[in-house]
Amino acid sequence: MANRLIDVLRLRKNSARRRLARLLPSRHQSGNIFETPNGTFAIPTSDLEISRILRRGQSWGHEEVERICAVVPAGSSVLFVGGHVGTLAVPVARRFKDVTVIEANPETFRFLSANIHLNKADNVTLVQIAAGEKKGVIEFVASKNNTGGSKRKPLVADPRYYYDKPDLISVDMVRLDDILEPRFASIVMDIEGSEYFALRGMPKVLADAQTLFIEFLPHHLENVAGASVEQFYDAIGTAFDHLFVPSQHKTVSGPAVLATLKQLYDGGVGEEVLVFSKGPLAVGIT
Repeated sequence: MANRLIDVLRLRKNSARRRLARLLPSRHQSGNIFETPNGTFAIPTSDLEISRILRRGQSWGHEEVERICAVVPAGSSVLFVGGHVGTLAVPVARRFKDVTVIEANPETFRFLSANIHLNKADNVTLVQIAAGEKKGVIEFVASKNNTGGSKRKPLVADPRYYYDKPDLISVDMVRLDDILEPRFASIVMDIEGSEYFALRGMPKVLADAQTLFIEFLPHHLENVAGASVEQFYDAIGTAFDHLFVPSQHKTVSGPAVLATLKQLYDGGVGEEVLVFSKGPLAVGIT
């Protein structure tokens, strides 16, 4: 009886070890592959943030994908500035003429390239570069636990940017107006505080676009860009005259655009996405 009990305990222990081994990456393993409703995606093993969602069989950014597809006319070209590993670009590419993706992080770009191949997204063009206000080289914080949080080296070393001991690397930077033709109906921008600099380097591309989807976080504007709300708004210029705030289901125009941005900033309210447009957006967008 005692030997049988020992055997049962040993089997349970070995089973637990096998389950743990399946969850923990090998030192020779750099990524995990997930099947999701929006496609097949390779994700760095270190990235706990996006893996947390994909392990549940859910899609990353499903609402944003649907919002883009509801707003942008069919047959259009879309530009992603900060494409990460492609969880938004891949499903968007299925519905539009072509997609161009800008990504600065070399390691992230490696996974992005793999995901474009895995999903046979032949209408996607990838460019490994940082978008900025001038040509040059910048220091870059390559985050590990949340690779989507990688960013140009902040002006203020806020602990929330360094909690996972990121690598500090150098990446090349250009003005997007110097490398892209102004042909995109919509621009999707999420570059963790560098939005202000990228906007300053792409007035021609902005002028031709009908919509701009952009992340707005007060701490990024202050700690990474060192820019005021007025400077951020000036960088967008006269390209767009309407602003839609999805979290508030509110559209404003004219002077109310800057007033709304200042209200968000003063209240410390971050928005995963704001939608700037030439004219009001279609009724029913969320």
